[in-house]
Amino acid sequence: MWHASSGKTTFTGPYGLMLAEGISYLLEEMNDLYVLEDEYKIGIRAFDALTREQKIWSLRQVAFGLLDEKTPIIALTAYLEATIAAIFNHIDTSIQFELDMEADHKSDPDDEYDYFFWRKLVLAAYESVGGNNPEFCESDEELLTPECRDMQEWQLAFDMIVEHVLWDADYEDDDMVDMTPEHGAAVRNMFGIADGYYVSVPDDPKPNATKKLRKETDKLCNLVIKRERKSMKAKKG
Repeated sequence: MWHASSGKTTFTGPYGLMLAEGISYLLEEMNDLYVLEDEYKIGIRAFDALTREQKIWSLRQVAFGLLDEKTPIIALTAYLEATIAAIFNHIDTSIQFELDMEADHKSDPDDEYDYFFWRKLVLAAYESVGGNNPEFCESDEELLTPECRDMQEWQLAFDMIVEHVLWDADYEDDDMVDMTPEHGAAVRNMFGIADGYYVSVPDDPKPNATKKLRKETDKLCNLVIKRERKSMKAKKG
């Protein structure tokens, strides 16, 4: 389970589906970069400073915390929340990629690629947390649709989605990491941040163990994806 803005929970439905797809695709991209001898980075110290093995270990922790109700509540740390930020970053950039690719290929009638894949996932997640509700829209305001090409509109929806897991950005505060122990403890106490939040480090497993962790994460994500897509299909039809 996870410490979400609404309390201790795991995510199901469209929100859980979006997270599972995001984690699965992020693992795949990290592996592709590893083959090219490159590292996946997002510009956040708490994530980028991790080794590839630590990132995979952290993704496994995050995946089970967010998606598996049998997993005990996981303590929040800077590196785990930064790992979640990496998942959302991947989904966000995937939407931009869709918009760019759709503009380049929409004239090809034989192209079977789904250029609305991520937008449909994010829209469903957005609506599952109360967004896109016509009751709260102004009379001249249009509802968000998968065909929307305004990245700013998607960013507004995405910000609302992210807040359900990352309602602050403590993991980005490098100044907290560099504070003296006494000053840091006082500030953490003021903002309700656990003492080990910034100093905790993830496991750094060996290559064979890393493969096992990735398989476990992939298996969980695939189970969630199949379950939620089956549930959504049943509701439609």
